[in-house]
Amino acid sequence: MPTALLFAVDGHLEPGLTRVVEADLRRQLDGLRLDGAAVGTAFEVRDARLPGHRVLVRLTALPAPGVVVDDRTSFEFSAEASPPAAPGPGAPSVEVPPELAQYASVVVTVPPDDAQALARSAARIDGLLGIPKDAVIADVVSRLRGRGWLAEWSRRHYGRLIPGADDVLRSTSFVLLTGDPGTGKSVLVHHLPPVAARRLNRPVLFVQLSERLRGSGIQGRAGTDVVGVLDAIGRMAERYGLPTVVFLDEAEAVASSRGSTDGSSGAQENVAVVDALIVGLDRVFARTDIPVVFVMATNLAGRMDPAVLRRATVYRFERPSAADRHAILVRALGDAVDMAVLEQVAAALERPEPRLTAADLLNQVIVRAVREAAHHDRPIDPEHLLHLARTAVATAPVAGG
Repeated sequence: MPTALLFAVDGHLEPGLTRVVEADLRRQLDGLRLDGAAVGTAFEVRDARLPGHRVLVRLTALPAPGVVVDDRTSFEFSAEASPPAAPGPGAPSVEVPPELAQYASVVVTVPPDDAQALARSAARIDGLLGIPKDAVIADVVSRLRGRGWLAEWSRRHYGRLIPGADDVLRSTSFVLLTGDPGTGKSVLVHHLPPVAARRLNRPVLFVQLSERLRGSGIQGRAGTDVVGVLDAIGRMAERYGLPTVVFLDEAEAVASSRGSTDGSSGAQENVAVVDALIVGLDRVFARTDIPVVFVMATNLAGRMDPAVLRRATVYRFERPSAADRHAILVRALGDAVDMAVLEQVAAALERPEPRLTAADLLNQVIVRAVREAAHHDRPIDPEHLLHLARTAVATAPVAGG
């Protein structure tokens, strides 16, 4: 019988381009045996017909462990968390400096008065349970308010700038999100800018640095371009006077530890890249009063350089607890499935360690159940929902995370 692999696409694809992505994935995966550890793996598809000539897709579910990909295997795609929408009224367009253009996958200004974008992002964030989302949002928004806001707070409550507030003003505006794949790190950051813009009541500039930052582009120049990219971000924020969020996913590939005794050219380039990253971060915060917040996400915090970690405020994203999984089910299916059935489904999701991630539950159980019921034009089948819950495969923990 045909089998189906489920993939999440980073961004929006026109229907006709799905075939382009599928053809390239078939070429990459043909003949490979996929087990549970493959869930969460990202694949890059490059083609001149795609937006920006490339797209990133992530394997989110297998029909069963041990699937061998062949011409009978079918591929299904859904949209992953997408970056904020194009600028609307009240959000100025920006000119991207050439030093940044080739290393940024997204540069967009997010207005404070786009009700649709805000509702969409708020709903997606509300669905993230069991993670420190409120603390992360409050942290980023407070940094985006700038230096004057914190000084005013200190003087209003204490009559002076207290030493602790001065420490905050002199610290690096750098937030690091850690945790296994599928725990909601990237989703939260992608949907944070509309919320931040509304709370600040002003446009927010969102920059997502692309995979090229950790590939042959920058590393091939031994870190020279890293400082140029970060300087360009600082200049752009200053030129337009916009509070700015800069996001780098899978940060361990850029900021990995320099402690290796390996003397190869690749290891030497890694040292140069990390050195440049530290210098560039410090220079951004030293040169401008416009608030810029760097947010990085990693599945491998243990591999990151200590000097980078020391500059970060770190938030750990855990896999959802039993109560969190139950809440996710009720939120998604409470209006469609009897509560007694959802209790059984929640019990069927129990696993010895590792537990299911939120993405495992969403993509392997909820999305499949709804999609298949809609495809057959019938209500969600409780027995099938239970089957999906029992057979869902937990994403393997990442060693060194």
